[in-house]
Amino acid sequence: MKKASYVIEPYYQRNACFDLSDKVKNRDGAMYFAWALRNALAKRGYDLQTDDIHSPHDSEIAIYADMPRYSAPLPRPENRSKSYLIAFESELILKSNWLPENQQRFHTVFTWHDELIAKNASTKDPGATKFVKSNFTFKLPKGPLPKPFSERKLITLISGNKAVRHPLELYSARRDFIRWAEAHIPSDFEYYGIGWEWFYLRGGFFHKVLRKLGLLKYMPKSPSRCYRGKVVDKFPVLEGYRFSLCFENGRDIPGYITEKIFDSMIAGCVPVYWGANNIADHIPTDCFIDYRQFASRPNPHRELVDYLRAMPESRWQEYQNAIRSYFNSEKAKAFDADAWAEMVASHVTSN
Repeated sequence: MKKASYVIEPYYQRNACFDLSDKVKNRDGAMYFAWALRNALAKRGYDLQTDDIHSPHDSEIAIYADMPRYSAPLPRPENRSKSYLIAFESELILKSNWLPENQQRFHTVFTWHDELIAKNASTKDPGATKFVKSNFTFKLPKGPLPKPFSERKLITLISGNKAVRHPLELYSARRDFIRWAEAHIPSDFEYYGIGWEWFYLRGGFFHKVLRKLGLLKYMPKSPSRCYRGKVVDKFPVLEGYRFSLCFENGRDIPGYITEKIFDSMIAGCVPVYWGANNIADHIPTDCFIDYRQFASRPNPHRELVDYLRAMPESRWQEYQNAIRSYFNSEKAKAFDADAWAEMVASHVTSN
């Protein structure tokens, strides 16, 4: 078989990103897409291994999972035609993904960014970097809901306590909702994730430094009464709630639709979504509650919660029916990991 290299951060090297039995690195099936891509390439005669096993310079194909944040080798000019970038992280998290000079190192950039896809469609330069539409992908369910309406609590949120400085960030919006909810609806709201034990740190640089140095364990904890700890498996947790607050890391970024809304829908938990400004182009509006409808109101959190509390089971079930119908539609294939793997494998082996 021909050699193919998957350039990824050290945590996932030694082929750990392809090991579905590792429930830590593959938590919630997060790396299923990589496993599917490896299989799709194998069918075409390519052996995909992480870059510590197959060097990108010595491989027939080199696929980068985001621009490296470590000392991984970048594509040499003479290797550009065999080098591909899958740009997952947004500019809020990884600015280097979106620098034109970095993107030009690659023959193709697979990206969810709809503006770049539209720009690429209009270019006349045959030597320019190609941009191919590539969403975050998931193993979509086909079966019935795991838990009925009557067995679910009202609303939850699963997210890490992080912070960035960017005009489009929504980390602070999550914290704002948590603060409001613990003061006004503590019996109807529960949240989970890493870092909330030290809520006063508010994420950010100081929190990150303490975590990397292993010093957080010495800090006094101050979680709210609504905090329920870390999550090993998201889906059994989400299945216990009717609604989930799904705020992306950033808002108004076209096509930036991550696991947050899909995790919620897969668990039969109706998403309360805020993020991509063109979300309706990708997911039907009857599958989620658009938080923007409440954001500009005088008391957005209160009006949202009143709306959720008043929703009858029959209306909630309509959302569920819409979600299941969407999962079984052609439109949802754009987010299906198996279909995505076939698309990428076909592209990189036919260049």
